[in-house]
Amino acid sequence: MAWWVLTFLKHYPGRLQLIVRARTNVVAYPYLTASYHKPIKESIRKKVRGTWRFCGYKYTWHKAKIFTHLQTGESWNHTYQLLNLEPGRVIWYYIWSPGGPYGRECQGPLCHALIPRRMIGARVTRLAPFYLHPGVTELIEWDTEYYDDAHFWEPAPNPERLTIPVPGFYQVGFHVGVGFGPIDRYEVNIQDNTRGIIAQASALINQDAPYPWGINALTYAYFEADEFLEVYIKTKGIGDAPLLQYGYASPVFWIISL
Repeated sequence: MAWWVLTFLKHYPGRLQLIVRARTNVVAYPYLTASYHKPIKESIRKKVRGTWRFCGYKYTWHKAKIFTHLQTGESWNHTYQLLNLEPGRVIWYYIWSPGGPYGRECQGPLCHALIPRRMIGARVTRLAPFYLHPGVTELIEWDTEYYDDAHFWEPAPNPERLTIPVPGFYQVGFHVGVGFGPIDRYEVNIQDNTRGIIAQASALINQDAPYPWGINALTYAYFEADEFLEVYIKTKGIGDAPLLQYGYASPVFWIISL
C-alpha cells in the first residue's frame, strides 16, 4: 500500500446516511472504519536508531464496521457512503490503510458526525365555513389535513387539536387572512394544554387599506408527548363575519420538529 496523507476530508450527514469525501496526495486504496462508540485511542511509538518515534494511534473499536470507497481500485479521490444509520446518533470514523510509516497504518484524523433526526410535522386547514362573533373567543376546529406524517391531527374526537406524538423541540405556526367588514380587531392565540398561551398576535384592521390583511402567530418550544395545541380567535366589531379562506394559505395551523 502507498504511504499517503490526506489533502481533503469532509463529511455530509443526511437522512439516515453519511457521505465522507477525501483526497490523498497519491493514488491509494484506504478504508474507513466507523462506529457509534468512540474508540479508545493510544499513541504508538517505535524506537528507531535510539530515538522513540511517534507512529500514529492505535484505535480500539467497539462494534465497528469497515467500508471501502466507491471508486474502482486505487484512486486520488475517495467517497464513502454509510447507509441505514440511526437518526440522532453520533458516528465516529477515521480513514486508514496498512503500510504506513515504520510498518504502521497510514491514518487520517478521528472524526465524528451527528446523524440528523427525521423531521416530522403536520399542516391542517378548515374548508367548511366558520363565522366569527365579536366579543366571543372562538376555538377553530380543523377539517382537512394537507400533510401529517406522525398523527398530530385526528378528525375525531378533537379536530381542534394538534397533539405531540414524541417529545422534542417543535416550531408551531398559524396564519389567517382577514378581510374588510364589520370586524375591525383580531386577536389570535396558540395555546398549549399545560402552559396556556404560547404565541399571540393581534391586528387592528384599516378598512381603507387596498388589500386584505394576514395575521401570523409563530413560536418554538420543547413539548412532551401528548401535549396538545389549539388556536383561539377573539374579535371586536359591530357584526359577525366569516373566517377568510383561500387555498393553501388561510387558515392554516402547522407544526414541524426541529
